[in-house]
Amino acid sequence: MKCATMTVLCLALIAVMVVNALAASPDIAKWKKTYTDAMARIEADYQAGTKNIPKEYAQALTGLRKKTQAAGNLDELLAVKGELERYLKQGTLPEQTMASQPRELVAIQEKFIAAGSEYEAAKCKQIVELTDRYVGSLKPLKTQLTKKGEIDAALAVDAEIKRVEALPNVVAAREVALQKTEVAVKEPVAVEKKPERITKPIRSGGTTIYPAGMKPEEVEGLGFQRLRMRRTKCAPMNTPFSVALYKGMKRTSNTSSTLKSISEKTYLRLELSTRSSKLVETDTMAIVEIFSKQATGGGKIKPTRIAKKRVKLSVISHDRFFVDVAPFTITSLKTSSSSSGSKFYGVIVSLYNKEGSLAYQGASATPLKELAVVETDVDGRNLLARLERARETSEKARVAYSKDIANLALREIYEAALKTVSMLQSQYSEINSGAEPR
Repeated sequence: MKCATMTVLCLALIAVMVVNALAASPDIAKWKKTYTDAMARIEADYQAGTKNIPKEYAQALTGLRKKTQAAGNLDELLAVKGELERYLKQGTLPEQTMASQPRELVAIQEKFIAAGSEYEAAKCKQIVELTDRYVGSLKPLKTQLTKKGEIDAALAVDAEIKRVEALPNVVAAREVALQKTEVAVKEPVAVEKKPERITKPIRSGGTTIYPAGMKPEEVEGLGFQRLRMRRTKCAPMNTPFSVALYKGMKRTSNTSSTLKSISEKTYLRLELSTRSSKLVETDTMAIVEIFSKQATGGGKIKPTRIAKKRVKLSVISHDRFFVDVAPFTITSLKTSSSSSGSKFYGVIVSLYNKEGSLAYQGASATPLKELAVVETDVDGRNLLARLERARETSEKARVAYSKDIANLALREIYEAALKTVSMLQSQYSEINSGAEPR
């Protein structure tokens, strides 16, 4: 790549400057300019490489739309048409989520997402290499200047090192490089021995996990609409997962002479897979947080979390599968003069790998991006430790009370300890059964 050649030349020039600086006073401003120019060339090369991707994506979708129309396949035509209209309106490629059908649309999305990811990875690699060489040249210079007693010059070099390491694009590039390394380590292991996959639907607490390739059950009179997922403030730069979220709703109402009650039963359907054909993730925890908003139309929207659903997923591979999250109902009341209650607002979907690290997080509404948080105890390990300590405390309280059963204070302490154990036991059981915590 042209930018890589220019970067090598800049690195050589930086090395010459540092060698010369050991015998003379360093010119930090000149080095900074050389480094900044090299960074600008990396960015320019990235922009030049990716500028045609959106245009080519639209052309590919247009061609597929004509093809599906000529074939007379209405469902596939509507799917392609919907994605093309979304793109023309928003002007952005899909981030991670993919459509489930047709397969040709999936292939187009994967192709262009992969193309963008490759350019991004190449840019980040060049940024890291340039910065490491630059900082690696500055550190020995700082040592030499310190030994010579040129403290002001040494401080200037130290400040430049700290400035460069704190640059947002450098920090982001290092994160991408680290995640690429982690995925690369996982991938060869994943194909050696494939974990056992489910062959029939698994149902628990109203949630259904379908095997790969199985079509989800239909609900009479219910259609699903795909929700656009946006990266949250906590989401990792890269994710091994492809995630799509669909919503269906059934509305019923009861009306009296003065009051109208509206109940909205909402169904959420996840479509999941890994983004690489070589990658298999095991023991993943999916957490689905559901938010409502006030039924009244006026004022600023204040999202309220009304439920958190946990779903344990034994295996996620490149073969797509569906998860129907347990449905929920939201009710609102309306009179001739006022409204009360809530309506569905949006969803945050988080996926944690078997190490408990956040691997994906998306929100279906922009304001929810800022409300997203990272779970610190996904599988309940910290909670289990608290439970063990509470049991020890409860046992000590029991022994003390058994020796002086007339002591009301000891009785109250013992009863409080039992309640704590019961509460923590319930919370731990809910986390490990995939139930919704209270």
